Amino acid sequence: MANPNQFEVFVPEKGKRENLYIERLNFHFEAHGITDDAKKRAVLLSVCGSSTYSLIRSVISPKPPNELSYEEITVAMRQYFNPAPSEIVERFRFYKRDQRPNESIADFVAELRRLSEHCNFGNGLDTALRDRFVCGIADEGLQRRLLAEQVPTFDVALREALATETARLQALEIRTGGCTEDVQHVRMKSRQQKSTDKATGSRQRTEFSAKCYRCGGAHDAQACRFINERCRYCERMGRAT
Repeated sequence: MANPNQFEVFVPEKGKRENLYIERLNFHFEAHGITDDAKKRAVLLSVCGSSTYSLIRSVISPKPPNELSYEEITVAMRQYFNPAPSEIVERFRFYKRDQRPNESIADFVAELRRLSEHCNFGNGLDTALRDRFVCGIADEGLQRRLLAEQVPTFDVALREALATETARLQALEIRTGGCTEDVQHVRMKSRQQKSTDKATGSRQRTEFSAKCYRCGGAHDAQACRFINERCRYCERMGRAT
């Protein structure tokens, strides 16, 4: 069994989340049956690393570490490494988040849940998740259906969205006769082809909407075969005889 006094070092740098480190350390204590507060404090201060230990000493100064409980030290770490975020900013980020291209429903929901962590929605969390999920979902057809049905809860909206996504992927697999790994590729090719067809149709409408003034044909006058011919009636160049 692993040594209960050994744990990874916490490196105080950008991107490191102190709360996750302490959370994992608490599970480490639970796994090894460590319940004594002084023992927890000693393990934390001995495994956190020299730079983190120095920061902790500075944060709790003038008191020495042995005069504070494990809980008091972890609270001091949390306040230093993760100061309370602005609720307004956190909600702004939450309500701004839309489903991204090729992002699955599950990944979109996981990100919404993460962004809601510091929004302080309280009992209104389910409603907030439902509203942002429905408004931010990329599938317009599914979005219209969810709006028309007025889904009562986030879970109901999520179940329907997951079922729709699964059915769409299975239908693509059946139509293409390919394996599941090809489904995303088929989806991308389909979107690209729609864009190409739309652009081609637009060019064709532009090219053939004008009538050639040289011969009256449905093509660009600059591509007319009579461009270098002289009209035998009016003697002008570039006219049909």
